[in-house]
Amino acid sequence: MKYIFIKAFVTPFYKAFFGFFVVVFIVLGLLMEAPQHVKIGERILQHPIAFATLLLLFLSYGWLQYRFHIKLIQEPKYQVFHQLALFNAKDFSRYHLLVWVYNHLLLLFYASFLTYLSLENGYWFQPLILWFFARCYVFRP
Repeated sequence: MKYIFIKAFVTPFYKAFFGFFVVVFIVLGLLMEAPQHVKIGERILQHPIAFATLLLLFLSYGWLQYRFHIKLIQEPKYQVFHQLALFNAKDFSRYHLLVWVYNHLLLLFYASFLTYLSLENGYWFQPLILWFFARCYVFRP
């Protein structure tokens, strides 16, 4: 069942936004060195406007992903997934969480990186807000 959900909901999302992910990988992965990532992360944590902008970008990404899945599930070939409404809450949440995690891996890695930086630099409030924010919008479509 896990394979079916990944193939049905994760793969089309990454295929549809392949260009975006390639640009992000090239700019953030190939053109920047590790000290530059650390400096940018520290600046984001030091400035409240930059941190709020980051949270807004996370929210925008989540909204884009949610809208993509709404459009996807309305296609005729996805009508078989309408039976997901018959799952009990525990099973539905487990499969939905799996799709959510796979589609948000980029954000989760960056949030983990920022958490490490903030704890290393003595900032305790920002990681709490970051993970509370991520937790609050997991199941809030």
